[in-house]
Amino acid sequence: AANVYDNDLDDPPNYMSDSYGNFTSAINTGSGNCGDPATLISTVQGVGDGGSMNGTDDVVIEGIVVGDYQDWGTPDYMRGFFVMEEPADQDANPLTSEGIFIYEGSGTTDVSEGDIVRVQGDVTEYNNLTEMYDDSITVCSSGNPMVPVAVTIPVPNPQDAVDFWEPYEGMLVTITNTLTVAENYNLARYGSVTLSSAGRQSQYTQVNSPSTSGYPAYLDQVARDRIVLDDYRGDQNPDPLIHPNPELTAANTLRSGTTITGMTGVVYQNTGWDNYYRIQPRRTLPVTGWVDSNPRTTAPANVGGTLTVASFNVLNYFTTIDSGPDICGPGGNLDCRGADSTTEFQRQYDKLVPAIVAMDADVVGLMEIENNATASLDDLVTRLNGVAGPGTYAYINTGTIGTDAIKVGIIYQPASVTPVGSPAILDSSVDPLFVDTLNRPALAQTFMENSSGETFTVVVNHLKSKNDSGTPTGGDLDQGDGASYYNETRTNAATALGNWLATDPTGSGDPDFLIIGDLNAYAMETPITTLTGMGFSNLVPTSGYSYVYDGMTGNMDHALASSSMAAQVTGVTEWHINTDEPRALDYNLEYKSTGQQTTFYNADAYRASDHDPIVIGLSLGSAPPDGDDDDDDDSDGGDGSSDDASISIFDPAISKIGELPAGGLGLPGEQLVWHVFVSNTGSGTGTNVVISDTLRSELRVDSADTPRGTVSINGQTVTFTIPNIAPGETLELLITTTVISSPADGQFTNVATLNGTGADGVTVTESATGVLQGTSRLPATGYPQDDDSTSLWWLWAALGALMLVVLGAGSWLLRRKNA
Repeated sequence: AANVYDNDLDDPPNYMSDSYGNFTSAINTGSGNCGDPATLISTVQGVGDGGSMNGTDDVVIEGIVVGDYQDWGTPDYMRGFFVMEEPADQDANPLTSEGIFIYEGSGTTDVSEGDIVRVQGDVTEYNNLTEMYDDSITVCSSGNPMVPVAVTIPVPNPQDAVDFWEPYEGMLVTITNTLTVAENYNLARYGSVTLSSAGRQSQYTQVNSPSTSGYPAYLDQVARDRIVLDDYRGDQNPDPLIHPNPELTAANTLRSGTTITGMTGVVYQNTGWDNYYRIQPRRTLPVTGWVDSNPRTTAPANVGGTLTVASFNVLNYFTTIDSGPDICGPGGNLDCRGADSTTEFQRQYDKLVPAIVAMDADVVGLMEIENNATASLDDLVTRLNGVAGPGTYAYINTGTIGTDAIKVGIIYQPASVTPVGSPAILDSSVDPLFVDTLNRPALAQTFMENSSGETFTVVVNHLKSKNDSGTPTGGDLDQGDGASYYNETRTNAATALGNWLATDPTGSGDPDFLIIGDLNAYAMETPITTLTGMGFSNLVPTSGYSYVYDGMTGNMDHALASSSMAAQVTGVTEWHINTDEPRALDYNLEYKSTGQQTTFYNADAYRASDHDPIVIGLSLGSAPPDGDDDDDDDSDGGDGSSDDASISIFDPAISKIGELPAGGLGLPGEQLVWHVFVSNTGSGTGTNVVISDTLRSELRVDSADTPRGTVSINGQTVTFTIPNIAPGETLELLITTTVISSPADGQFTNVATLNGTGADGVTVTESATGVLQGTSRLPATGYPQDDDSTSLWWLWAALGALMLVVLGAGSWLLRRKNA
């Protein structure tokens, strides 16, 4: 006993006077019996992030198991379970969560979903998740109903994601609205899928001009619309992949654009690398109900015409196997970027060949083909002819182009077209603005259509990527406006390209130029607007896409036409066989189990590359190359003596339709899509047609789209610039808005104005103005007021009627979707 003493600081040590053989301690009194008083989970969680009882030991809670992820024998599982407060014990505070994660580690008490359990443990925060490390678990009863809480997203502005989701942390929820797969890039890597409540989300600069203020605000809204569906595992490259149920395979894909309604799971805060909250699916109830809203197609849509041209980034088609040493490129000192083995190479061409054959394009511009003299193109053409038949395809022999490991190339069908003259190359030696150490040199080749004798020139491009490789400086640095790195280099290349084509580099004597390729710029970025400003028409609408990055769609691949060429275009389509597919379905073998190397792969077109091909239809000779509207050869010397008998007049008409979703009443948060129809009812082509539309401040302008030309958004004003509108042609322009608030005067007033010039030099102006009764008279109950006749607006809206004010040739209508 002499060696037993206290250790306080108030006095000298007090030694024990007697010796004892043993003694007991009652530090932990146990968790008590089922039904005894316990700490409410809402008290443990508290208000806000962090947990109000973080660091508190021996806390006792009681609740229902709503997510069981124990599986102690599988170390990559979560090794725990989620408990949710029983409905009768939930508090009335919407700011506190009723769920918590119980971490067991190597525990031995098995629980099941629906069990009521009593848990004693220590409260802590782990990667922002409030959890308890259990000391004891008692199963009180089983088979109890689990009642999910209904949640609707997006996160409302200005509330942030933490404030919105924290009150649901650890709880079983059902997201009531329809969600769309925005991205599946990490499906195979981490088992996760990014979902959006706003449908497909465009890249900011696909629909908006670059902006240092607009871009971060747009990304904030994108994040508000998202939630990540996880797979309750912590390992990489899991096997099996449980999404879509029962597991991902080459035949059971989960494409971007797939939708699901009423998804149920547990809210999990482990924000990780992507900064999004997650939904963990219940193991006893896999996520089902996926709707294939963006199905695969076996061939591109029909683009019409007598001739087709395609653009296809073939994702590093290298005949030199990447076995390790840097032996590729013209200098034999660059990385070989393609297949790592002959097996991978076979898997690669067994996907690429069916894709090209199915497109059946007469001319195909290729990007990312190995930059050797002829081996890569010769190999691809040989394999194509092995499927399509001998002599079906040939290639333009350019030798190596530039100094990079990859180059652009052209293959064609000799039965349809014949090369005219030699190819031409745009590089730094032609124009120093075109930096060929960053951009791949452009390739131009003139072709003659065999059936008509008409000629046209295809120009294939691959501009500098958006990543920060190398040493970007000045205008090539990321400006934070959405255009990313090297925008100045790409813009200068576009300027050089337009100037080069003005010199007719192949000596064709024909103004019909078709610019195709991977320009590494979205539709509203300056490389594209520079070309449209030089008179080239962007043939792909801003609603189109060939690439998905960070869950947002956009056109990295483009088709632009000179004015004479644009008049001969019959259609354009993107064949979505690649970028919507999970990357795990590509030809690569790495990061896949032995079984997945088989189940993830099929020798078909899907995920042959990471970019989607573009196909353009042409009807050569359908527009007079001399630019007038007659069929003569201008033997009159160009003085117009034979043409003036009939004066060509540009006579535009403009109308508007506002479209609400099914059952929509124009309430805040509802989407309102404006359809602006612009027609040319005259006999002459209209040029430089500008449509300006200023939206009310009660509407948020989300995006705008035009099938031709450019569009810019400046605050509430949307401006469309159309290079030309042919006689009899009608263009549909789209403006997507969201109702922010009810208008003070109870109506949305909207004006669209058109200005254009005809061949006679006369500028024509038309406008369309409309008034729609709005929502300001709607009472809080959501029912109309009986004592005010103006409140009957909702009835008229439900019937699709509206008040019209028509100016000039314009009209304004309202319609509703029937779905």
